[in-house]
Amino acid sequence: MKGKSTNALMAHMRNDHNININGSTEKKKLVEMGYYHGYKAYRFKRNKANVLNYTEFNQVVSVYDFDNEMKRIFYPYVMKLETMLKNIVIEALVSRGDTTFEQIYDSKLNRQNELNPINLGLTGRDRHRAVERYQKANKRKLNLKQSFNRAVSENYGRRDFVEHFIHKGQPIPLWAHFELITLGTFGTFVSCLNSNDKVKITKTIGTYHNGEDTDGTFLEKHIFIIKELRNSVAHNSVIFDTRFRTSKIAKAIKDQLIREFGVSAIEFSTIVDYLILILHYLKPLKFSKTDLRRLIKETDNAIKNLQEGLNDNAIFLSIVGTDYKNKLAKMLEFI
Repeated sequence: MKGKSTNALMAHMRNDHNININGSTEKKKLVEMGYYHGYKAYRFKRNKANVLNYTEFNQVVSVYDFDNEMKRIFYPYVMKLETMLKNIVIEALVSRGDTTFEQIYDSKLNRQNELNPINLGLTGRDRHRAVERYQKANKRKLNLKQSFNRAVSENYGRRDFVEHFIHKGQPIPLWAHFELITLGTFGTFVSCLNSNDKVKITKTIGTYHNGEDTDGTFLEKHIFIIKELRNSVAHNSVIFDTRFRTSKIAKAIKDQLIREFGVSAIEFSTIVDYLILILHYLKPLKFSKTDLRRLIKETDNAIKNLQEGLNDNAIFLSIVGTDYKNKLAKMLEFI
């Protein structure tokens, strides 16, 4: 099979995809975004079965530009949020106490003990399910230790502070470990914490709700949701249609955000829903109202530009959702 020139690819788009693309300007834009990793990636929503029925190449460009703009908007906030959450967890765990991962591992990462069926007095099917949860929690903790050790091994010779502690024969403090691990591993770390420390941390952040999140588990669930967005933004992957979402999101998480923001539905099927979750943290973490209004305004402007560029309401609403205006308004009320 022979490769195609850019001109041949444009002809293919016209003849086989029914997309009007012509001239040097549109040719240059196709080269800029790329055919295989650009045009083909933006031709569908979430999966290849959901083809977006473009008729003009500038519609594809509008979606491409919207995707890049949303990554630009999200990037500084998800990175700051990651740093702040890690710092809050460090302070909550090491102040006036243990400072190394090994010490924390033994004294704080004991969620599995709370799930031990022996302590729950269960029988029958309930006990069987409890055993599965208990085993899963134990395995998660064991895997976490492997992840932390692997991060140290991979960064030995690359990060000066790793060599500093190892060459001095000193245990690596928790803050140094947190510099090495991914956001996903951090989420696993939080999931292994006992309930008292989880609640303490969520109260420090300002997101604790004793009626809906009694054991503080919402934080770890949120981290895993944000992790998928953060990784896609950081690696310049497609985000406009939330195709990065691979994990199932609990109904309790959606319901809590629906009540908090006063919106009718949250499914994390549009990028607007992820902004709601980000604001759930940015407000209690004391980001200024001016900054948060700007974040919402920039998102609103990006959506308006998308709508104008597409000039196709069906495609537009399939991307941002039919209730995006109400959600943006509720976000402004929330801050």
